[in-house]
Amino acid sequence: MDLGFALGLIGTVEHHDLDLVRKTRNEFAHKLTGLSFDSAPIADWCRELRALDELGFPIPLDAVQPIRFRFETAVVFLAITLRGRRATVAHREEPESIRDVEKRLRDGSLTA
Repeated sequence: MDLGFALGLIGTVEHHDLDLVRKTRNEFAHKLTGLSFDSAPIADWCRELRALDELGFPIPLDAVQPIRFRFETAVVFLAITLRGRRATVAHREEPESIRDVEKRLRDGSLTA
């Protein structure tokens, strides 16, 4: 996630929201009982998700579990965005292996 941001593959909002999704996932994974989407800090992290606000996507007032709905919807939007972004990244050929570069340096066909 941090590398993708550093390379410009994801934007600030995506980086921010992916970090909150990571924190939420870890909280549920490490505390096996007594947690819900209404528990602190999970509810706070879900309220901080920005992707839905960026898209102007309102959470329905009649949503059964609005915090959980916000989290799940944000994750779906992030997944769709990242999948679409993958298509825009230029495809490239596999770079030359380290072994091949070393061989070319040794035989003199590549200068450092």
